[in-house]
Amino acid sequence: SRLRELDFDKLSQQGRIDYVLMNHALRHSLSLLDREEKMWAQSAPVLPFGNDIFTLVDERRRMEKIEPQKAALMLVTITKKLEDVSKAVVAGLQASDSSKPQAQSPKPQSNGEIAPLKLNKVVAHRSAEILNSLKGDLKSWYDFYSGYDPLFTWWARDPYKRADSLMAAYNKTLRERIVGFRTGQPDPIIGDPIGRDAIIADLRDEMIAYDPEDLIKIAEIEFAWSEAEMKKAAKELGFGDNWKAALDKVKEKYVEPGE
Repeated sequence: SRLRELDFDKLSQQGRIDYVLMNHALRHSLSLLDREEKMWAQSAPVLPFGNDIFTLVDERRRMEKIEPQKAALMLVTITKKLEDVSKAVVAGLQASDSSKPQAQSPKPQSNGEIAPLKLNKVVAHRSAEILNSLKGDLKSWYDFYSGYDPLFTWWARDPYKRADSLMAAYNKTLRERIVGFRTGQPDPIIGDPIGRDAIIADLRDEMIAYDPEDLIKIAEIEFAWSEAEMKKAAKELGFGDNWKAALDKVKEKYVEPGE
């Protein structure tokens, strides 16, 4: 809004360049914020305690006076939400109907039990990454006061340790039981699709005047050319069109060490 108040025509040539570049950067930053907000909305049910941690961190950044007992109660609240959502996720894993997993806020059933929370690997992986960040934020918040404010240290020590421990266990549940990470095994490749509109926004930010479909067509043309060249080379080696066999043969051709 402040940028639009400027009279573009009265700017120097260099000023106009700066105006265009800054406007370009601002527009992309706004689109990134929208994208992050949508992604957070998908992970929010998996991390119902996230806003509580944001509140604590923001209060520290504003240098507001800490109320030790209130802070301890907030940690207890975070712990309770952690316990509930962890149970909901485990219940979701055990539920038989998992054909179309969707993330929904865990709500108590009529019998007092937590309803199963079903989520797919993409949301689980993203949520685990955010959870790891939240765990670090909470630790920074706690370390800032602990040992310096004796009342805070007395009130918050045990609730914080409990919350930190549960966050670690919950992260393990998300990563290992849902996403599929296993110690000593290759990490699973989990994509996090951003969608066509987001790809276009990123292309425009790089000043690439193509849509995703255009780039795919170009890639297919380039791939077809590369494959034709591979077949041409395969024929010269006596393998006909079987360029994969020719490639395997070439891999075996080498000189002895020192030659």
